[in-house]
Amino acid sequence: MILAGSIGSAVSDLAIYPQEVDGRLPVARKKFPNKDYSSLEEVVQEFQKQNQELLSKEAIFWACFGVAGPVIEGEVMMPETGGKSPGWTITEQGLRERLNINNVIVLNDMPALGESIPHIPPANLIDINPGATPKNGNRAVLLATGPGVGEMLLYPNFDDFKPSPGEGGHANFAPRNELDIEFLSYFRKECSHVSCERVLSWKGLKKLYEFFRDVKRVKESPSIAKALLNKPYEYETVITSSVEQDILCKQTVETFVSLLGAEAGDLALRTLAVNGVYVAGGVVENPQILAELKKGTEGTFLKSFTDKEGQFAQQNKETPVKVILDPDAVLIGSARRARVLAGLE
Repeated sequence: MILAGSIGSAVSDLAIYPQEVDGRLPVARKKFPNKDYSSLEEVVQEFQKQNQELLSKEAIFWACFGVAGPVIEGEVMMPETGGKSPGWTITEQGLRERLNINNVIVLNDMPALGESIPHIPPANLIDINPGATPKNGNRAVLLATGPGVGEMLLYPNFDDFKPSPGEGGHANFAPRNELDIEFLSYFRKECSHVSCERVLSWKGLKKLYEFFRDVKRVKESPSIAKALLNKPYEYETVITSSVEQDILCKQTVETFVSLLGAEAGDLALRTLAVNGVYVAGGVVENPQILAELKKGTEGTFLKSFTDKEGQFAQQNKETPVKVILDPDAVLIGSARRARVLAGLE
């Protein structure tokens, strides 16, 4: 059997797959709230216990976990799991020893997401640059944004991609025009280093709203101000859900999506990702932001994505851009990596 896991800061999603060549559907699966457990090993042991009858017939011989955190030499720290533990330290060696599984690999959730792309159902890949055709055999790139920002190069590997992780999300934010420069100056009053992650994650949306309100003097609705005061930890929902009724929220979201498109376009050029740009994460899964992305050439994302120098504007116009809307993507990718390492694919 193959054990795969998608391990987020709040929930661990575990699944058991058969090891047959075509065994791509799980035979058992369950999600566990991390706050109820002191370690990942404890979560997996509970899952094994619940599937004792299944595992008595065939043991797990490969396990792969896609984890939300940087993995260095088979070890990752998850500082915020809540509940019984202030954080988890996950190691491949510890998992092997406590779970009695000989073959265990831990990888960051970005490579797991990259591994999943060729196996995601087409219905869960939203094409926002219709007419663009992938140049097969060339590189692609993945941009994921939510609480943070991840960027990753995807090398062609026959019918799949081979992920090459990086920390591009922590590179400097690059302003494009006077408005961006003004926004950067405003942001720098809070922190000296303004990275892409600070601008293109949820916290960047909030900062952009404050910039338009405080610097550009766009009038704030009393009802929005009250909602933000009463729900400070739900600011992204308050802002995005009001785009149709509130000019400040509309301007914030459109500019935010424009900045995201500009970074995606720069990333495509830096990596010559003519095979495609894939965008994922909680930000683009937001209904209002997704609606802006779906506007295609009429929306701010694609306009910024293709607003490049000379011939490279046309190159980006011909580069496919797809949004990943598959909640199982990290799990699919983790299972895929385990199957490849086990020699099943």
